[in-house]
Amino acid sequence: MTTPSCSSVSSPFFSDPNRLLRLKDVLELVPVAASTWWSWVAHGTAPAPTHLGRCTFWRYRDILQFTESGTLRDTDASQV
Repeated sequence: MTTPSCSSVSSPFFSDPNRLLRLKDVLELVPVAASTWWSWVAHGTAPAPTHLGRCTFWRYRDILQFTESGTLRDTDASQV
């Protein structure tokens, strides 16, 4: 069994809104540095992650809502 590639946001890999995304997948959708993303999460600007064991995930629908709400456009790394 093969794992779908997440190299392209337009791939079927991103079609299910209930899908769980790893940090590298989130950063393909939100073009910021990982440290900026974690700062936003810590300050409540970005959606909180879900933890399964030691793994951290974000719900795709939460990331879509974050990007479509204008929060991303209005957010500046220097503001947090």
